[in-house]
Amino acid sequence: MEKDGKGILYLTPAADAKPIIFDLLADAESLVLDALNIGRMGMSRKPDVEIQKAIHGFAVKYGLFGLMTALPTTAKFMHYEAVYLLKNRFFKDETMNTLNYLALFFPFEKPEVAKRGIESLWNLSGDKDMMALAMTMRDQPMAVNMSFQRSYA
Repeated sequence: MEKDGKGILYLTPAADAKPIIFDLLADAESLVLDALNIGRMGMSRKPDVEIQKAIHGFAVKYGLFGLMTALPTTAKFMHYEAVYLLKNRFFKDETMNTLNYLALFFPFEKPEVAKRGIESLWNLSGDKDMMALAMTMRDQPMAVNMSFQRSYA
């Protein structure tokens, strides 16, 4: 876990983390139970440190999920000038600039993205593992691919 300049705590991949595809069906029961237990901790107002430790343990066990693509109305949000969101307690507006939305998930090291209307260009250089991953997942929406990058938080 790492804090940004505003004091917001983020869960980040370990420096030696390797991307893997998660088999949800193999661990579905324990994953749901672990997630519910963390939710119950929040509802019963357990100390933040205790909840953060449980969240960290969850991520170590199951990995970081690509929430970036689960919150908008479409995982292909990079094709739009704005990300379209369902209103909830975290998002009061139904739209957000695409680059501003990406910044929420890349608070420390921003991906090099150029956006002109619906066209997007993502520059990956220097990290051979991440470039190989991007090539492997080239048929997936760009945002799905980005959620596997080291700087995703």
